[in-house]
Amino acid sequence: MARLADKWRQVELFRQDGESLENHVAEWLQKVHAEFSVFVSDEGIAEIRMLNGVEKPLVANHAREQSTPLSRRASKEIEEYLSGARKSFRLKTDLSALTPFMEKVLRKTEQIPYGETRNYGWVAKEIGNPKASRAVGQALHRNPIPLIIP
Repeated sequence: MARLADKWRQVELFRQDGESLENHVAEWLQKVHAEFSVFVSDEGIAEIRMLNGVEKPLVANHAREQSTPLSRRASKEIEEYLSGARKSFRLKTDLSALTPFMEKVLRKTEQIPYGETRNYGWVAKEIGNPKASRAVGQALHRNPIPLIIP
């Protein structure tokens, strides 16, 4: 409950400084645009770290941050996405370090069209586990490849 209250306080701060929430989101996207790292494995994109705030890998101990054709293409596609020029990604992803449940959740979420939303309950039903909406939320919270699979 405290987190929700903090978020409301943040929204109020945005309103008090005379700028819209959209301006602050755009500012945040500019920071992300400048600070993300792509980690690749032999199978595909395994992790994206944004804003350099993570000291250790989230899930992909087998992935590495290095310049490969795939990591360069991923960086280019992410840049295009953040600038508004791209609405989908054509990148091979590696979710092998995830639990089968998390992989199902991310694969289903990946199918949601750009600009559309679904709730956790919908995803839970679609993967055949209608009572797992909270677990779906946790899986998405731990998503190692945000932006590519939002």
